Amino acid sequence: MVAANEESATDRYIVPWTGRDVAAATVAVIAGVVVVLLVIRLAIALFDGIDVDDVRPWALVFVEGLMVLAVWVFAVRRRGASMLSLGLRPTGSRATYVWPLAVLMASLGSTALYAAAVSGLGLDLLEPPELTEDLFGTGLERTATVLAIVVWGPFAEELFFRGFVLAALVAPLGPARAAIVSSALFAVAHVSIGVVVPIFLTGLMLSWLYLRTRSIWPPITAHALQNFVAVTVVL
Repeated sequence: MVAANEESATDRYIVPWTGRDVAAATVAVIAGVVVVLLVIRLAIALFDGIDVDDVRPWALVFVEGLMVLAVWVFAVRRRGASMLSLGLRPTGSRATYVWPLAVLMASLGSTALYAAAVSGLGLDLLEPPELTEDLFGTGLERTATVLAIVVWGPFAEELFFRGFVLAALVAPLGPARAAIVSSALFAVAHVSIGVVVPIFLTGLMLSWLYLRTRSIWPPITAHALQNFVAVTVVL
C-alpha cells in the first residue's frame, strides 16, 4: 500500500517533456547568455558612450527571456505541453498567501545565518556580495532593473527551474533528488560563489512550495517578495 501511494504521488508530476529536453534547454540558455555577453562587449568596444551600466537592465531582461523561450521551445512547441503542466494553474487562498510568506521568512533567515557564519569565520570569498544603488542606474534604467528583478525575473526563473526543470526530474529521480538537482542548477545560474549556498537553500524551499501546490504562482510570490525586500533595502 505504501509503495502504491508513493507511485501515485510521483505520477502526479509526470510531464510530456524529459530530462533530455531539460539538458538541451539548459545548454541553449547558456549559449544564449554567452552570445549576449559577446554582443555587449562588442557594443561597448564599437560605440563611444556605452558602458555596462547602460545595457545591464536590458541584458537582464533578455537573459531571463531566454529561459521563457527555452521552456516554450522544448516543452510547449516540441512536446505539446499545456500551461497547466508547466504549473501555470490557480491555487487555494492558503497556498497563495500563507506558504509563500513562510518560505520568504525561512529563506531570509537562512540567508542571514549563512552571511553571519561566513563573516564570523573570516571566509570573505564566500560572503554574499552586497547590492549597491549604483547597480540600479538612474531613470529608465533603474525602473527596468527593478521590474526585471522583482517581477520578470521571478516569473522566468520559477517557470524554468520549478515548472520546467524540477517537474521533469521528479518522475526519474523522485521529489527529493529532483529538488536537489534543480536547486543546484538554480544556485549555479546566479554565477557568484558567495550566493551559491543561500540560493541553493532557497531553491529547496521554492521546490517544496511548488511540489506542495503543483503551481508556480506560490514560488513566484515568495521569490518576488524576497527580491523586493532586497531591492527596498538598497533603494
